[in-house]
Amino acid sequence: MVICDDIVLNRRKKDREKNEEIIKEYCHFISVPTKLFVDPRYNGAGGRNRLRHSSALLYGYLLLALKKQNEGNDIPTDVITLTGLEISSIIGVSRTGGPKSLIDQLEEYGLVTREPHEPGRAYTLHINTQI
Repeated sequence: MVICDDIVLNRRKKDREKNEEIIKEYCHFISVPTKLFVDPRYNGAGGRNRLRHSSALLYGYLLLALKKQNEGNDIPTDVITLTGLEISSIIGVSRTGGPKSLIDQLEEYGLVTREPHEPGRAYTLHINTQI
């Protein structure tokens, strides 16, 4: 998925406004570590399951959001909080089950650690920046 001013990612007005907010806040692209595509731990080499591209894209977004959140902080944090709606808008997955399955996979690969989560509440994630 490409985030760009010229692309309307969702049809509903509420979603378009959210997309414009995301573009304004985080720029026009999401950088994803190449290691997630070439390292055998993530790319399915040796018969392992592979990290889905949408999960890798979410991880790239989380790194970007964490960097932005830590700008100007004397003590950086590895914690970020976001809702399932934000994840579905950014990554382009369905709102029901999509965000949870992406986070499940990131957790399975050791890229994030999730704090206990109640349905309908925002996710609180600890981001592993040392991959």
